[in-house]
Amino acid sequence: MRTHARAFAKVAQVALLALFAGAPGCGFALAQTAKVQPSGTTSVQIGMGGLVSQTDASRGGLDVDNLTSEVGVRAGLGRHVDLGVTGFLGMGALVDAKWSLLDQRRPEAIALRVGAGAGGPSDVAGQLGVLASYDVAASFVPYLGVLWTNHWIYGDTPQGRLPAGVTYAARKGYGDGVCELHLGFGAFNGPNQHGVFWEYALWLPMQNDPGDGFKFARSHFLMITARM
Repeated sequence: MRTHARAFAKVAQVALLALFAGAPGCGFALAQTAKVQPSGTTSVQIGMGGLVSQTDASRGGLDVDNLTSEVGVRAGLGRHVDLGVTGFLGMGALVDAKWSLLDQRRPEAIALRVGAGAGGPSDVAGQLGVLASYDVAASFVPYLGVLWTNHWIYGDTPQGRLPAGVTYAARKGYGDGVCELHLGFGAFNGPNQHGVFWEYALWLPMQNDPGDGFKFARSHFLMITARM
C-alpha cells in the first residue's frame, strides 16, 4: 500500500506541475525553512499573495498588479543540500540552491542560499542569503530569511526629447540591489515539509542604477504557499 501511495503522490505532483507550468510566477515568496528537502524526494509549491508598495498611491491605489502567484518545484540532493526552481517575474525562472549547515535532526537550523534567474521581459538577477528556523513542533516551524537580490534591468531606455544641455543618466552597471526580509512559519504534515507556508516579506531598495530606467519601491508582501 505504501508503494502505491508513493506512486500516486508522484503522479499527483507531476500533474500539478504540468498544470501550473504555464502559469506566470512572481518568485516573491521564500516559502522554505533552513532545513532541506529530504534527499531523493521532490515537492511542488503553489501559492498566491498580495503586495503594497510606495508607488500604489501615485498610480491611484491597488489593482491587479498587486496580486502575486507562486509556482515551483524543490528536490533534495543530499543530507544538507537541496535545489529549487520557481517562476520569476512573469514567465521567467529563478534557480536556487540551499546548504543547511547543522545536523538535520536538531530543532534549530541555519542555511546559506544562492540563486540566479531571469524574468520580466528584461530582468536578470543574482541572489545571496541566509535562513534560520526552529522546529517548535514537527508540524510548526517558524523561519526567518535575509536575502540580497541584485537586479540588472535591460529594458528600453527613455527616448523622449530633453532640453538643450540635458542628457539621460548613463548606466553604471552595478544594477539595482534589494534587501529582502522574510518572516513566516510552516504548518507541516510529515517529514517532507508538506503543508502550508504563511509569510510576510519586506523589500528595502538599497541600490539603484540611474541609467536603467527603473527603480524599485519599498514593498510589503503577504503570501500563502502550499507544498505537496
